[in-house]
Amino acid sequence: MKVSNDPFCENEKGKRLSAISRSESSETTGELNYNVVEEQMEVFRALCRRQNQSRHFNKEASHLWFRPNLVRWLEAQASRFTLSFHSVSIALALVDNICARFHFPSSDWHLLAGASLMVASKLVERPKLALTLSTTIELLDGSFSENQVRTVEVSIASALEFRVNVVVPLDFFEFLIGLKVLTDEDWASQPDRTLCVQNIGHQLLQACQHSYDLLQFTSLAVAASVLWIAQKECQVEDPWPESFADLVCVRLEQLNPCILHILEIVENKSVTPVSSCCTEHDQTCH
Repeated sequence: MKVSNDPFCENEKGKRLSAISRSESSETTGELNYNVVEEQMEVFRALCRRQNQSRHFNKEASHLWFRPNLVRWLEAQASRFTLSFHSVSIALALVDNICARFHFPSSDWHLLAGASLMVASKLVERPKLALTLSTTIELLDGSFSENQVRTVEVSIASALEFRVNVVVPLDFFEFLIGLKVLTDEDWASQPDRTLCVQNIGHQLLQACQHSYDLLQFTSLAVAASVLWIAQKECQVEDPWPESFADLVCVRLEQLNPCILHILEIVENKSVTPVSSCCTEHDQTCH
């Protein structure tokens, strides 16, 4: 994927943000909108810098043959303990990171997944929902001791140099949705369509995490591709306008390989209501 590590190109900042401010009829409102967008782009730049700190794609990772089971197990435990999809995404990213770089014994893969889910829940859930040491042991059906869970938790943090708040595609997807609403009056005036795109996007992202091969793309690329597909499904006329591509510095042609990969996943799993939004005759995808 040839998307830049820092897609917000400084030398193009004026061109992109001035286009937004010029679209406002009021000079004061235009300046306010410019400042708000610039603040959001600071967040975007931080996400872009962080996304590659935790992403490690290794076709020879030892856990690959068992990974589908780990994904299903994480999803089941999240449902059992009322955790969000965000927690599952971060936990899986932690597992993939560790197994891509280190040898982790297969007998302890569930221990690694459980400890990762505990770490993830502490990052994104409300305090009352976050997994504690005792609930993590319960989640693991008592197969591991407190000391074992604590040891793996510390090992995860140490392996990531204590940068455990990893960036996953969901982070970028939610950011891009918010940026669309902020910079596109048509989006801001149609909350039902925004909700449609979000719902389909979340289903797509849940399907995507079952594919290890998607780790060869950046989290931004996966999120942007999911956003494009979800908008097509919701019949958005221009799902990736040039002004938005300029803003995030990602062109549709850069996303095509990732879009096609996601559509293949959806077709194979049949888990989302996405229709034939990109057929072999759709020149946007080919």
